[in-house]
Order: sequence, then structure tokens, then C-alpha cells
Amino acid sequence: MKTLLDFLRENRDVTLEEKGWGELDILLVAVLAYAPVRGFTEERGFGEFVEEILRYKPQKTDDLMTPKVKEVAKILEGAKRYEEMKIENFDDVFNDATQFGAICCRVIEAGQSVKTIGFRGTNNSVIGWIENCRVVYQYPTITHILAIEYTKLHIKRGDKRVYLAGHSKGGNLAMVAGMEAGFLRRRRIRQIYNFDGPGLRREQFYSRRFQRIRRKLKNVIPEQSVVGTLFLNKTKKVVKSNEKGVFAHYPTSWLLNKELNGFIEGEQSRLSRQLHTNTVRGLATIDREQTEIAFETIFRALETQTRKKATIGPENLLAIVKSIAGMDKKTRKYLMNVLGCLIKFK
Repeated sequence: MKTLLDFLRENRDVTLEEKGWGELDILLVAVLAYAPVRGFTEERGFGEFVEEILRYKPQKTDDLMTPKVKEVAKILEGAKRYEEMKIENFDDVFNDATQFGAICCRVIEAGQSVKTIGFRGTNNSVIGWIENCRVVYQYPTITHILAIEYTKLHIKRGDKRVYLAGHSKGGNLAMVAGMEAGFLRRRRIRQIYNFDGPGLRREQFYSRRFQRIRRKLKNVIPEQSVVGTLFLNKTKKVVKSNEKGVFAHYPTSWLLNKELNGFIEGEQSRLSRQLHTNTVRGLATIDREQTEIAFETIFRALETQTRKKATIGPENLLAIVKSIAGMDKKTRKYLMNVLGCLIKFK
């Protein structure tokens, strides 16, 4: 069965005049947001960007998306389809307070400029996972604010057709950036793609800000989605993957139809639906202040290693939660229910 990688191989020399900018090109931008290169603001050609990715030497601390980005770069080296693409304002922010990344890609289709802004998901850093947890009780997070400001800065007066996209946490950032965009910038946004990223808390989901982007929003999740099933969101397109469990999260595993112009749709797994139910119902029953205290207590135990790129799995969090004395019972039960679901994914 074919995937994004096959789409790129078979269309590398198909120009935008022959096949216009579409959903899979936008997914490509979301993947490129994970590129292991240093941040830059100046405009660069696609070929130069690809060369820099290919020069990168793998590190033991690389997250799982890094080798996938390199694989994409190998396929697209010298590709005619993207030879005129311009890349600028590649953000790579990583410090003790936040982990954030974004990319701005521009192509010309039928004489019109098309801009796609892609937001990066979480790497293996402790601070990245801390920010993911803070979404439970905080809005906006530091990462949200950076995404909002990035969009405000890089959707400009001359832009007529703009797409926002992201994978994993990046998908949530794309949604929030669209929600918080001003009227004129929002008019320029054609669509917003959330590729297996979390939804929103109840307060934001039922807000007027979310309703005004609802029609532009497209959510795509794999059948065994973990990240993309968290919290509230509008209807999702469920797609098949050639991977199982948590590895189905990676977009290069999602299956495409024979025409390579769309995903093969599937059915969300029982465990994925259960995780969604637990996060939504659980949040409605617990005290927000107690939840914040519980999580921040955990984070203080990790503050000396926030910039380390260490994988934090469900087993680690479960051990930390159990060690916290005096945690509110409802909060503790909520965390155990959610973490229990996560541990079942293999």
C-alpha cells in the first residue's frame, strides 16, 4: 500500500501546473517543520534547504521524526515539483521554558502566491512534554502564544491564499493560531490542517473564536490515534496506517488511495475512542486548580532536566504520579485513567 513517500516519489517531477497544490503537499510542509536544521529568517530555495537536511548527522537524541524527514529529503533532492518553492522564517526555539518550531513555505500556482505555514510537534525533550500536559489546565500556553505571534507576523497584506498546518502538537498550534488570528488575516486563511494533533478544552471548543474557523478546519487521525483523540474537536477523517499502536501517529505511515490523491479511510479503534472519552469526561469532573497543582508538582521534580532530549513514556509519568503525596483524589483518578489507556497502546 502507498503512503506520502510514494506520492513524493511519483510526483517529484510533476509540476504544480500539472497537479495543483493539495492536501499531501500541505502534509509535506508539516513534516518539513521537523527538519533538523538551525533556525533562519532569510529566504532560501527548496534545494538549499534539502541539502542542509541531508548534511545533518544523526544523533542519539534525535526524535522519531528526524529520520523520516531525512528520508523525505532524499526523495526530493532535485525534485522539479518543488524547485521554485521558497522557504523562510524557519523557527527553532528550544529553552527551559518552551519547545517550538515553525516553517513558512511559498510556491506559485497559476500565477498566484500560495503560502503554507507548518508548525512543529513535540520533540523528545522534557519541556516539550511538560507543555503538552499544561494544555489540560492552561490556555494559552507559551507555545500557543509563539504560534499566534508567528502567524500574525507572517500572514501579510499581499497574501491571498494561506494554509496553516501541523502534525501532533503542531496541529493544535495551527488550530489555535487560526482561532486567534484577526479578521483580515483569518480571511486569507483558506484551510487549517490538524494532522493527528490534540483538540481543545471545553472552554475553547465552545468559544466563538473556534466556531469562526470550524468550516476551515480539517482533522486527520489514524485508526489507532493517541494524540489526535485527546480533548474536544470537530469531526475527524480517520485513515488507515501501515503501522500499529503509537507508531501509527507518524504521517509517513498513512495509506493513500491508488490515485495518490487522498487517504484510505478507516475506523477509529475502540481503545482510541476510550482515550477520547476518558480525557473529555475526566476533565469535566476535576478541579482545575488542583490539576494545575498536581502537574506543576511533577514538573518541579523534572526542572533540572527540562532541556534534555529524553523520551518520557507513560510508565515514567505513572511512577511520578504515584510518588506525589496529598494529590486530590479526583485528579489522581483522572490521571490514572488516562495513563492507563496510554499504556495499553503497543
